[in-house]
Amino acid sequence: MFKKILKTLGTPLPMALFFVTAITGIMMFFHLGDRLVKGIHEWLSIVFVLGAVLHVARNWKPFRGYLKTRGFWLAAAATTLAGAALLVPALGRSESGDRRPSRGSMALAKSAESAALADLAPVLSTTSEALVARLRDKGLSIPDGRPTVADVARASGRTPSEVLDLAVAPPPRS
Repeated sequence: MFKKILKTLGTPLPMALFFVTAITGIMMFFHLGDRLVKGIHEWLSIVFVLGAVLHVARNWKPFRGYLKTRGFWLAAAATTLAGAALLVPALGRSESGDRRPSRGSMALAKSAESAALADLAPVLSTTSEALVARLRDKGLSIPDGRPTVADVARASGRTPSEVLDLAVAPPPRS
């Protein structure tokens, strides 16, 4: 039965799936119906890999012959290098495509989390009173005394990063 499946689907299945994944891949590249085709592309690509395995199983002897050719190894090397060249720049980016924060900006943000609002306000080109008012307007609780960003975060049930985001957000226009 397996031989019959190999003979019947070993080549036609990956051929058909190649066309579908090629078309959906091109559509995704040009951002045409991304949400519509992303799932189709991903799932049918997995089925395509299974079809390719069937194809290799059906054509194992010729495939072994290709493994001995210089052309195969040149194509494999070129594909690997192209993949690495496209992957390396992406390693420094977040999932949204933005550059990841540098160590300096991360250290600065960490310092700002432990800074008192009164000390942070001049850095943000505002007064302590205006900063406190802005954060209260955003629904945050401001503890008495000389609260830090971390204190405000704890009192408000937020993360220090969220408080900093609200602190640096421009005030609403009047």
